[in-house]
Amino acid sequence: MGQDSPGSGRDRRHNPAVPHIAHLHLINTLVGVSLAETIPTSAFGIWVLTAFVRQVPYEIEEAARIDGAGEWGVLRRVVVPLIRPGMTSVVLVVFLISWCDFLNPLVLLNNPGQYTVTVALYTYIGEAGQTLWGQLLAFGLLACIPPLVVIILAERHIVRGLVAGQSNEQTPIQFQWLWWVATAWL
Repeated sequence: MGQDSPGSGRDRRHNPAVPHIAHLHLINTLVGVSLAETIPTSAFGIWVLTAFVRQVPYEIEEAARIDGAGEWGVLRRVVVPLIRPGMTSVVLVVFLISWCDFLNPLVLLNNPGQYTVTVALYTYIGEAGQTLWGQLLAFGLLACIPPLVVIILAERHIVRGLVAGQSNEQTPIQFQWLWWVATAWL
């Protein structure tokens, strides 16, 4: 058996989300790929944000209620600003997971014009001896730029979230490892 071309659909039976996406007529659409990415990563986001929300002191919420804020006001003016670093962390991790995903776009997309970066990189790999190394490496380097820019822009929010509950003698410098881990993930 030869190598399947990207998007051939041969292994669609191995992805449990595919029948549901097909029922919604979202095969070969970027919306279908986005949905396939969102479903598993939303569980991760809920898990992480639950930990951040549980750390919000109830006394702060009560003080906002005493000051006349309703439930939506407490959520919008008190809780969301306090969990914003956690939200930034979740968005960053979900973005990186989605950006690096290969299987969902490979299975769900048939149109070469809609391929994601990872599947488009795969098209430069041919049969033995046919790999276009120059184009593959150049495109791979360009594919690393958007996640790197996102990580650099989000770094201060992540570090702020990691040190939010620490005492004053501990500095954010000790959390610089996070930036190196995130960039190494690329």
